[in-house]
Amino acid sequence: MHHRNIAYLIADSSRARIVLWSRDAGAYRTAVQIDDGLAPAARAHQPHGLDFREESRKKVRGAFAEVLAEHLRDFAARHPVEGVVLIAPARVLTPLKVELQGGPPILGTLAKDLTKHPDEALHEQLTQVEIHAPT
Repeated sequence: MHHRNIAYLIADSSRARIVLWSRDAGAYRTAVQIDDGLAPAARAHQPHGLDFREESRKKVRGAFAEVLAEHLRDFAARHPVEGVVLIAPARVLTPLKVELQGGPPILGTLAKDLTKHPDEALHEQLTQVEIHAPT
């Protein structure tokens, strides 16, 4: 299979990475690691109350989506990519798509948390997403 020049953003609520196909390695490899989100320990110390916690989580996700969008725009400006594929839990995808309006083209999304998967375990999922991405 001929792999396209697509940047894959793999994210959750607190960390992310940008993955590319490496022709030299013949595999997907992390190009950029992003650890700018609110640490899980900091999230654990929020005041009690379901409404407050959910509102707090939405604010954190929105702020991290801004950070991720800035990283992606910067990456796309420095690397000639066709576009990006966003891979994250659905609760993260929604604010991220909003923040990326006017940014690099979004070629596809996958509502899944793959942040704990090493690069070597991504081949099947990313190849399937790439096959279905518009040309």
